Amino acid sequence: MGKSPRSLKEAIYVTVHRSKKNINEIAEDLSLSDNQLYRYCYNEEDSSHADLPLRRLLPLIKTTGNFAILDYLENRLGRVAIKIPSLSASRFDEDEMMEKYHGQTIEAVQALRAFFKNPTGKTYRIVDEHLRAVIKETVKVNKYANKKMKGQFELWDE
Repeated sequence: MGKSPRSLKEAIYVTVHRSKKNINEIAEDLSLSDNQLYRYCYNEEDSSHADLPLRRLLPLIKTTGNFAILDYLENRLGRVAIKIPSLSASRFDEDEMMEKYHGQTIEAVQALRAFFKNPTGKTYRIVDEHLRAVIKETVKVNKYANKKMKGQFELWDE
């Protein structure tokens, strides 16, 4: 997990410039000129910057596959957005799943202890990253447990 963008302009910049696609491909996907797309990435302090219209955000996120804009918006709202994983219940190793969840939880607790002992920006970012990882893993485990439970209910109903 990377650090969260500090502004919407930074999130747009990260989305455009850290994409596997080049700026010309992204601009073409959005039906924009590459020059116009560059202007959307200017710093907020720059008086000549252009504002990216809201209707362009989702297509930009989709074409780049970069979710920095969503991460920024969720962070500003005090929320966490998590991609719902696709799991195949029959092929998922439950022991491996529990070990991974357990390990990430322990790492988050250790990071939290380190933060409480020494509350700095660095220790805060570390604990934030670990807690977000635990949340993402929780979503995976929850989805798997729901699938497993539905399978058990189907067996009981017969």
